[in-house]
Amino acid sequence: MKKKQWVYFLIIWLGVIFPPSSMGADIKFPTFGTGEREIIVFTDYFCPPCLKMEDELAPALEKILSTSAWKVTFVDIPGHRETSLFAKYFIFAVQKGKDYRNALLARKTLFDLARRGSKYTGKDIETAFGKEGIKFSYVDPWPVYNEWNRLIDTFKISGTPTCVLVEGKTKKAVFDGSAEIRNRLLPLMAEGSTKGKREK
Repeated sequence: MKKKQWVYFLIIWLGVIFPPSSMGADIKFPTFGTGEREIIVFTDYFCPPCLKMEDELAPALEKILSTSAWKVTFVDIPGHRETSLFAKYFIFAVQKGKDYRNALLARKTLFDLARRGSKYTGKDIETAFGKEGIKFSYVDPWPVYNEWNRLIDTFKISGTPTCVLVEGKTKKAVFDGSAEIRNRLLPLMAEGSTKGKREK
């Protein structure tokens, strides 16, 4: 979804659905990898351009995460009402798994569900997760919501899909929309995926 203001979406819109509660344990944020180059991915599961772009973006993200040169952060933007439930379950899935694989499979499953419809319950998502062997754990999602809101504000995100490439403390590049991601970012990722390969 393009050209909408998201700065307060987690504070106001999600606040109605998920009132803040206290944290009882540590929570994992959806950031994977330890490399010096970081890609921050802003998407909405029900955004038509995001659904199309995901088929190209997901394999590229998995490839760079198989190296030691990259870091990837996922930010879910609920531009559609249905996305809020999906975002919450993505956070649940992030809590499990030893690396990025469980979270990426959860993300794929959620996008697949979005392609098939929009009327889902938490039980529907849990059933889909179970079929794919996706592990998840219930947590208070608010610490992640707050950090997502900070990133949206920091990078002035106004639509999806958008990716931000961060290199060091000062060098940043914003890829706004499918065309820029496809034509500018994916070639950089393809080049970078050959560097810093992890030994198996």
